[in-house]
Amino acid sequence: MLKEMNVRTKIKIDRRYLRSTRLQFKRKIGSAINLLEETTLSAEAEKILKLLKEIRVSANLGSGVKVESGVFYIGRGLIERSSREYLASSILHDCYHIHQFMNHLDGYQAWFRYGKMNSQEHASNERGALRFQLKWATALGLSRYEIDYLAGLLQNPAYQKIPQRKRTW
Repeated sequence: MLKEMNVRTKIKIDRRYLRSTRLQFKRKIGSAINLLEETTLSAEAEKILKLLKEIRVSANLGSGVKVESGVFYIGRGLIERSSREYLASSILHDCYHIHQFMNHLDGYQAWFRYGKMNSQEHASNERGALRFQLKWATALGLSRYEIDYLAGLLQNPAYQKIPQRKRTW
């Protein structure tokens, strides 16, 4: 079991949301973090989770991670439409992107070599994070529908091409 994630007190919700909405978001994210802390994860997964420095909810951005700083932006749609289990797996997913970046894995070799990634490298990067997310899906208690949904994304991760400002999740 994870001792304690770095993000326990580092959840920032955009102040443009109503106070009641901010509290609702914070409770849901906190519940997902509690699930990650209560779930028996591998030492590797625990190490990857600890790369996350902060979680933010912005009124202007969808979900995505700033790998250089370890900040995960969770979109309103992801919070409102996801189960606690799916939200926890999404946190794992984006922590894995930080791990990929720090270790020059998947598409990030090109990032460090050329300062950018092409669409195949982006897809490789996304597939790696989806595989990691799926690896822990059952342990986190995702439903069959949620697992099948992630498996479909693994086959075609084209969603990663959508700019973060236009994402609805």
